Amino acid sequence: MFIKRIILLIFFMMIFLVILSAETLIEQPLGAGTEANPFQISSLGNLRWLSETPDAWGTQDEKVYYLQTANIDASETILWNEGAGFSTIGTNYYNGFDSYTQYFYGNYDGNGFSIKGIYINKPFVHIRQTSVGLFGAIRYSRIVGVVLEDADILGAWSTGTVVAWAADSYIGTSSASGIVRSDRAVYIGGFIASTSNTTIEYCYSTVNIITASEASPGGFVGALHNGSTVNNSYFNGSFLSDSGTIGGFAGQVMNNSQIQNVYVNNNGLAEMSAGLSLALISSSSFLNSFWNPISTGSQEPFLNVSNNSTETDNFPLTITEMMTMSTYTNNGWDFENIWDIKPEINGGLPYLRLSSLVNEYDKIKGTLSISSYLIGNFPNPFNPETEIRYSIGNDENVSITIYNIRGQKVKNILNRFMEKGEHSVIWNGTDENGKYVSSGVYFYQMRVEDNIETQKMILLK
Repeated sequence: MFIKRIILLIFFMMIFLVILSAETLIEQPLGAGTEANPFQISSLGNLRWLSETPDAWGTQDEKVYYLQTANIDASETILWNEGAGFSTIGTNYYNGFDSYTQYFYGNYDGNGFSIKGIYINKPFVHIRQTSVGLFGAIRYSRIVGVVLEDADILGAWSTGTVVAWAADSYIGTSSASGIVRSDRAVYIGGFIASTSNTTIEYCYSTVNIITASEASPGGFVGALHNGSTVNNSYFNGSFLSDSGTIGGFAGQVMNNSQIQNVYVNNNGLAEMSAGLSLALISSSSFLNSFWNPISTGSQEPFLNVSNNSTETDNFPLTITEMMTMSTYTNNGWDFENIWDIKPEINGGLPYLRLSSLVNEYDKIKGTLSISSYLIGNFPNPFNPETEIRYSIGNDENVSITIYNIRGQKVKNILNRFMEKGEHSVIWNGTDENGKYVSSGVYFYQMRVEDNIETQKMILLK
């Protein structure tokens, strides 16, 4: 009997070693990482190369371009890194005294292909990774077309799925499903944990969220900060939480941030403290959005609205109303180009036409090749000056003009012929007459031929 047990033990050890030996190795993708010739992510080995090669994450001055070209099965990541799983793309750490951040500076186009079964296990420890998601920390980046399926993600500070922490970035036409868990999170969201000066649109989450008691999670985003926006997105997942405070769509919206045209439906057992957001503060706004008070357990859209913030045309809906197209079209939602509704899709609730929206970001930029676009401004908020960064695909005339919140022209800061590539221009907070303007929200608009793009910035004195 003893000999048989030894034989069985050796047998199982051999199987375990075979499994380990079969672990996918790092494989550098084809391509050069340029806009014209992006790195092609076609396998799990390519994705592992990206996640475990920080030198491939770009810099503030030199972005790297990626294009996913196939569906990727990432279920074996549960065996990686001694149980820690997949290493996030972009990262930061904190030990209680010092912090370290290495951002991903780049363009990642998931192209509508899926990444399925990714596993990340980063629980609370003394030296901890503070931003946990597929992309841990991004800046001056563009993330589009990412489809994260059946993810299993555990974090301890800022925990999301597609992205954990984003600054000065654009995220569009992406989605997430699976489980996101936290044993001690401050910010947790079913799509993204926390943002600063970032635009998110045409995205959704059907994630199951499990949080610790001290967390204040949001179904879609944990914390929307510093001029960030979310448009035309939704949360149709579930909460299983010990937390006493849950925001249906957002944990908090603050510092001149805005959410518009979103909806919330909860398929879980936990009741939400607010149908839309726990906090709407510091000149922020929540507009034209809806939630189901039965599934969320809350008749109130917000717990706290203060400091000149605005909430307009946000309504609780019955499930029948949520499944009726006229509910949304009567409130100005676009069901010709952005949204649709069919009984057999998404449980009969509105869904995004992602196949037709994959190039919507390109249309916003006014070009089918996304060759000319605003990257963002830094710092934001700022005082006394900020650097506005942009990219153009061809040698063209570029005009950048500053406007105030009333739409009045403040100053044209650039109007000249520029060579192809990334550039920047400084605005020092003055008007056409050289006088310093007052604190507030301002907009900078770039015009390249007939193509126009506008972004928001905040001057704080």
